[in-house]
Amino acid sequence: MGKLLLALSLGAALLFAYWNRDWLRYERLSSRGVATKGWVIGKREAARRIDYAFKTPRKIFTASGVAGHGNPSFERIEQGDWLLVFYLPENPDVSCLGDPADRLHARDAALLWVLLPGVAAAGWLLSRELR
Repeated sequence: MGKLLLALSLGAALLFAYWNRDWLRYERLSSRGVATKGWVIGKREAARRIDYAFKTPRKIFTASGVAGHGNPSFERIEQGDWLLVFYLPENPDVSCLGDPADRLHARDAALLWVLLPGVAAAGWLLSRELR
């Protein structure tokens, strides 16, 4: 039973790390990012990704991201549409579509729904083993 608990804990930790791989980027964009208007330069239907461009005082940057979080849904976005973009002034290569604070909030809520059952199951297994 101890090996099962260890495997479940390791699986939850790996899931947590995978789920939060962009967390630091969204946190930096939320605290130090600048909002600007960007425009759609393409859509990739299969990946449901939006290719976009935005202008900084130095030059125009391009990136790819997902819709929502202050922007219309993927289905409602067309090439040439204006979108909300956040970027880091010290490194405009770091950007995202939509509000990064909203992305963090949505990610945290989803993470709770994924991890909470696993933590509850691990606690239940541990309590059974300690009897």
